[in-house]
Amino acid sequence: MADVTPTVEALRRWLAVAAASVLGLLLVVVVLPGVLSNYVLGIGTIVLFTIPGAVALNIVFGLCGQISAGNAAFLAIGAFVAAGLTNSSPDMPTLLVLLIAAAVGALAGVLVGAPAVRVRGLLLLVSTLAVHFIVLDSTETYQKDEVGQAGLASEAHAGGVPAVGPRYPGC
Repeated sequence: MADVTPTVEALRRWLAVAAASVLGLLLVVVVLPGVLSNYVLGIGTIVLFTIPGAVALNIVFGLCGQISAGNAAFLAIGAFVAAGLTNSSPDMPTLLVLLIAAAVGALAGVLVGAPAVRVRGLLLLVSTLAVHFIVLDSTETYQKDEVGQAGLASEAHAGGVPAVGPRYPGC
């Protein structure tokens, strides 16, 4: 049996990667908002919100070799939960809103995934595509009937920073 004890060199590499990651995170969170324009920060925010979807697609398509179309639906469910919580409870901490939204999106994924676990290939695509269109139709109907096509306008605070005018959750 091979020895799997980490070597000192491997631990040093891991610590170097961890330190670089923390420094990079500090750079993004502390320095960049004071240097970059609101436009660039908005694009960066969209990119950061897109990363979990890309990672999920990589796991399903790349690692498992399955074809699924439900990922966007689960992200949309989480996004609507986050927008609703931000709009209804503006004083709720942003991290708590994100955790609740992620949990609700994950719960929706588990509820859909439980019966879909038995199918593969195109049958998985069809079943998850159905979920995608159900969520898409539901969200479009809700927006049209309740808040209009512009989205959920909110005067809430984003991470403790007061909004100047109408704010759209996630921006």
